Amino acid sequence: MKRLKREERRKRILDSAIRVFARKNYQAATTAEIAKEAGVSEALIYQHFKSKKELFIASIEETSSFFIENLKQILKRYSSDPVEGFRSVYRFYYNYLKRDPTLAKMSLMIIAEADDPEIKEALRTYLQKAVSILAKAIRNAQNKGLIVSTFNPEAMAWLLVGNYNLLALLKLIDALDTFDEESVIRMVEPFVTVTKK
Repeated sequence: MKRLKREERRKRILDSAIRVFARKNYQAATTAEIAKEAGVSEALIYQHFKSKKELFIASIEETSSFFIENLKQILKRYSSDPVEGFRSVYRFYYNYLKRDPTLAKMSLMIIAEADDPEIKEALRTYLQKAVSILAKAIRNAQNKGLIVSTFNPEAMAWLLVGNYNLLALLKLIDALDTFDEESVIRMVEPFVTVTKK
């Protein structure tokens, strides 16, 4: 069997941790379970992460990076039509949640653990990155006259981020399937009102 490089072992541990945290929650999950899921020794986990909390925070950063990178790519692809970009972000998130509930579970669990100052800071860092990216795209759309300019871009961005978490909640309670893709995509429209031509 091929020996994994250090970064590959770390990635395997992280991916396994995300699955275990999503199944069990942060408090109930153990590093022993994560090691078993990853097919490594528990001691190896502690070579990469000092504690379960550090591993959880790294899991937050991993799942956040996945969403942030897709958010950037989608909005860049639709830079000439930001409103369609926002719709496409919802389309991506909806279809991802339909395929894999792990992100939904992680999103809501992270919020539940935000009383811990270090976890709160990791969550705040991710959310502020997402808001910054969305606010920039909203401002761009406002400058082009594509959406109304009377709303604060940062406030609109926070509403969009909150709506993503609503989709995660719907997935978690098995209610996402009551909406088709087009209905979910239209959820963006109250937040990015198109100007009259």
